[in-house]
Amino acid sequence: MDILIELTYAALVFAAFKIFKIPVNKWTVTTAVVSGFFVVGSIFLTMAYFHPYTPEGRIYFQTTPIVPQVRGKVLRVQALDNEQLKKGDILFEIDSTPYKASYDNAKAKVAEAKTQLAQVQKNIISAKADLKKFDAANQLAAVTEKRLRSLWEKRVISKQEYDQANANAIEAEEQLTKAKANLQKSLDAFETQQAVIQEAEADVDTAAFNLESTVVRAPANGSVTQVRLRAGMMAVPLPLKPVMTFITADASYIIGEFKQNPLQNIKIGNLAEVIFPALPGRAFRGRVTKIMNALGEGQLEPSGTLMRFEGDDKAGRVPVFITLDEDMSKYNLPLGSNVAVAVYSTEMEFLCPIRQILLRMVSWKNIVCFEAL
Repeated sequence: MDILIELTYAALVFAAFKIFKIPVNKWTVTTAVVSGFFVVGSIFLTMAYFHPYTPEGRIYFQTTPIVPQVRGKVLRVQALDNEQLKKGDILFEIDSTPYKASYDNAKAKVAEAKTQLAQVQKNIISAKADLKKFDAANQLAAVTEKRLRSLWEKRVISKQEYDQANANAIEAEEQLTKAKANLQKSLDAFETQQAVIQEAEADVDTAAFNLESTVVRAPANGSVTQVRLRAGMMAVPLPLKPVMTFITADASYIIGEFKQNPLQNIKIGNLAEVIFPALPGRAFRGRVTKIMNALGEGQLEPSGTLMRFEGDDKAGRVPVFITLDEDMSKYNLPLGSNVAVAVYSTEMEFLCPIRQILLRMVSWKNIVCFEAL
């Protein structure tokens, strides 16, 4: 950008010498050089401060690493490179045979547990009936024993008859105690079986989740690119080794990385212009929508290592988010492409046209591609 200013001034000086036939001597040349130094330097420094420009910009985008939830051999890959997908569309499928077997086995265990629970419920009904019968028998035996004891004390009946009644009462009480224990045992078995059913149903849910996870779907609207997954490969649920990279739609940002010097003149809402190497000669208008308030160079993380300060550390650049007015989807601009950005403040507005002209001159330079020569 500064070279363009210098070349422009040099061209103007050359034209002035030719048009106005200014004599070329040490005074005129020195005056032109010194004046150019101050004029061009003042314009450049003022414009750089109030209407900053950076060639360090890029189209950033968010990605979602696709990691399968289950391990298995890939049967088919349905997602194609750069194909637009909707949330829930199938990306690829894993062999579901072992997971289908686990699901069926888990369901069978639930059915078996419920059958056992039904039997336990029948045992509870039977135990309650026995308890009711033995409770009545115990009450009858207790009444009989009390009545015969009174008769024996009056010597109306023999000792043998009373002993038999007393034995019957003791036996009836033992049977009642045993009936209570059987009922409690059945109730405990009922609670245990309910826990078994809950565990079995949880296993069914886990097996169903694993079975459903054999079909890997798009997490959002977007696309995948550079698909290298093929049928027959083994997919493994390793977080650090995704099998695909999913690019989320509507999650791309144009970010210009500005030096910290003109930061006070960059405000949200300021007019901005962006140029793309792939679109020479064009500048696209937009607005500043966000300015990051923290830089990675100053980030401190918990560590046992003490901070060190070195003089050669580079000053961090400030990320500034730009939203363009025009819909750029009609242009072939790969995500990750570099851009150049200029931001125009409300101060020194008379310099804006100069910045705009220089920005377009930089854009026209992109039409030259030396790699093609």
